[in-house]
Amino acid sequence: MNLLKQIQLYLVAVLSLGIASCDDTTDFIGSSVIEGADYIEAHQATFFLSSSTVKADTIFTRSSTAYLGKYTHPEFGSFESSFMTQFNVTELYEIPGLSTFIPTGGKQEFLNTPNVYDRSFTPKRIYVSGLYTDYFGDSLAVGRINVYQLHRDLYNTDDIYYSDIETGDFYNESDLLGSSFYSPINLSIPEEDRNNNYLYTSVDLPVEKGKEIMDLYTDCKRNGKSFREEFLKTFKGIYMKQVQGDGAVLYLDQVRLTFTFDQYVLEDGEIMLDSERQDSTVETSFSFSTTKEIVQVNKFRNNTPDDLLDKDTCTYLKSPAGLYTRISIPLKAIADSITAKGDSLNAASFTVFTDSLQEKIDISAPDYLLLIRDTATIGGVFHNYQKEFFADNQLPDGITSFITQAGTKGYHFSNINELLLIAMREYQNAGQSIPETLNLLLIPVSITLDGSTVIGVNHNLQPSYTVLQGGPDELSKRLKLNVYYCRYR
Repeated sequence: MNLLKQIQLYLVAVLSLGIASCDDTTDFIGSSVIEGADYIEAHQATFFLSSSTVKADTIFTRSSTAYLGKYTHPEFGSFESSFMTQFNVTELYEIPGLSTFIPTGGKQEFLNTPNVYDRSFTPKRIYVSGLYTDYFGDSLAVGRINVYQLHRDLYNTDDIYYSDIETGDFYNESDLLGSSFYSPINLSIPEEDRNNNYLYTSVDLPVEKGKEIMDLYTDCKRNGKSFREEFLKTFKGIYMKQVQGDGAVLYLDQVRLTFTFDQYVLEDGEIMLDSERQDSTVETSFSFSTTKEIVQVNKFRNNTPDDLLDKDTCTYLKSPAGLYTRISIPLKAIADSITAKGDSLNAASFTVFTDSLQEKIDISAPDYLLLIRDTATIGGVFHNYQKEFFADNQLPDGITSFITQAGTKGYHFSNINELLLIAMREYQNAGQSIPETLNLLLIPVSITLDGSTVIGVNHNLQPSYTVLQGGPDELSKRLKLNVYYCRYR
């Protein structure tokens, strides 16, 4: 390559960087000319986009957080969340202090049954509690929650981590274990305790269920069986859902199955007596908790008004598992006017601005959006890009998927030119004509950072609603794609 060619290519690269950093409202960029026999022209073109609101399909909901509750918005409709979970028991688990628990038969059984695993134990109380530090909605909203026992294993089921899972396949209404009322803030707890400790909601279960589990434990210890295995076979987990009330959704960081017992206080192996010559006892408890080692499944249900899909002056986003915005880019027009003529596509960017209607919504917009291709069939192969992205724990590469943070006026996506070029090549390589439009999806997401590096992207599972400028009519010029390209002469 001669020196002139090298200089020309260098200037193209520098020029492209300069153009890509320009304000997205720039309407015209002139030509850059290298004197001599050869020269390069830089151009800018504007393509108008159309957009629409689409209902989100089932979403991938695997999360260490369990969501519980119901919230109804006057414009966006209702959202409900419930969950199924197992409880983790370690392989060599030992119940602490079991030898001093007061057995079902009282003091006589305690004294006459030296082998602790031959005793029968009935807990004073057994309950499920959900611990949380955050929630969405009205702090004083009242709801009633039911807890059911599962009759089917969670861990042997395919595609379990999706929001439309049929929970009815895993439990029966007749398997109700308990019910309780709750509100996000318990005013009976002092404010300083509420601020410094976990909040919680709890549901009492029948003590007979606790006795079944204790009998299983002692049987496993007597006969050398794995309590972990037998426990997961016998107590497959719970389904927890709200059955009454509206106005709040809890973000449960952990769910616990807790057993409470009375315990003798011993001295040199003898039961201590109190000042009134009564047996000294204390209350003790132990718990099995949800952890990353077991299965926890969130179920979401939306009742979104259909008329939100028909707006011609704006589009909507609703999470979780609610509404996406579809952006339609005139791919064929871009190819015909630029790449088909041998020009080099250097940069492409667009901004989706928040609509003025957003001011009327009392709920926050999502902090982050993912931009990714909508489903497409190329060369006879169907692609569901967003499902693959989340199920495979992919990260945005800035080429085929993009993450952007909300700005003061909306969401800006820059340098999507590689995405356009890749789509063109895929259709051409498959022997297909480039379609009129390339459809992209805007999806609310949450991200995990290591410093400033994104190390995880998930669907936003917390409620958020947004109204965006746009609509199905591209001639309204509400959305525009600024494309920058070079022509070599």
